[in-house]
Amino acid sequence: MHTHRVWGFFVCMLVACGSKSQPQAVPATSAAKPAATKQAPPAVATPEAPTKPAPPAETLQEVAQLQARFAKDTCEPQALARLDALYQQYGVVPSLVEALKVAYTQCRATSELADLLAATTPDSAPEAQRLAVAAAYIRATRYPQAIDVLHPLTADPSAKTSQAAWLLGYALFHTGDSHGALPWLTAARAHASNEDAATLIGLALMHTDQLDAAIAELEAGYRRAPQNLALSQALTRAYHRAGRYDDAATVAAAERTQRQAFQTQSATKARLSAMSTAFRAARASGDTDEALRLLDEMSKLAPASMRRQLLDARISLLRTLGRDDEARVFQQQANALPATP
Repeated sequence: MHTHRVWGFFVCMLVACGSKSQPQAVPATSAAKPAATKQAPPAVATPEAPTKPAPPAETLQEVAQLQARFAKDTCEPQALARLDALYQQYGVVPSLVEALKVAYTQCRATSELADLLAATTPDSAPEAQRLAVAAAYIRATRYPQAIDVLHPLTADPSAKTSQAAWLLGYALFHTGDSHGALPWLTAARAHASNEDAATLIGLALMHTDQLDAAIAELEAGYRRAPQNLALSQALTRAYHRAGRYDDAATVAAAERTQRQAFQTQSATKARLSAMSTAFRAARASGDTDEALRLLDEMSKLAPASMRRQLLDARISLLRTLGRDDEARVFQQQANALPATP
């Protein structure tokens, strides 16, 4: 996880600064009089925030309906705007808060999600909930706020190897404080993948002029995960700084190959996604010839992991058309595929 944003629940306490009482003038008399006891000024009542009304039953039903619009990994801006308006009107209503969490997540509104979690998570909440706030701040790249959340969770010496410690190191690193980040990252590296830990710790070592240690860390990570682009880039930088230009060129060349393969894979996924959408439209409109043609094209591009899915789609379509003999042939092919793990 990556974490660190000022939680909404870290609410600044507003201290009312009353005007200081002015010293009372002492009348001029020849006889000294005992000092009069000063009376405390009357307390000024702080106005309470107006209580928000409870939402009626029909509003709660509307909230459920709005949340359902985000069920298919889609963002519905109008539904999100309506949920925002209801939250402003009714405040912290559990079902409304949950619906907003789903909506912000689907719409990738990372900063808004972090603020919502912060505002609805008290500082007395369980550690897991407070870590979720910190992680939300990190996803929104609001690292100083995440650090504020994580400091209390890492105050005890026993927390040096905790998940909160890793997140604190991550956030400190991304604010440019590699010196401060390094002890936390090193102690809590078990909470990250091997390649992520090697990359961050290696970069932090490089930023703190520990170049030999940085190269050793990055090389160890690269041997385990040579396909990791961030790790190979960091190792290339370290080799350059050490004057090991041939080693840097070797890693950079491998990185270019990896990047090209990744770009090709991404383009293939995009084409398959577009064809899948076109296939559903063709089938819905009754254009079975086009639907079968699209299945043929997808079968040429799809990885082995999609083969069963495509065969099932073809079998279903052929049976709908009454072409049972063809469907049985493809069913035999599907039955011959290895079992999905």
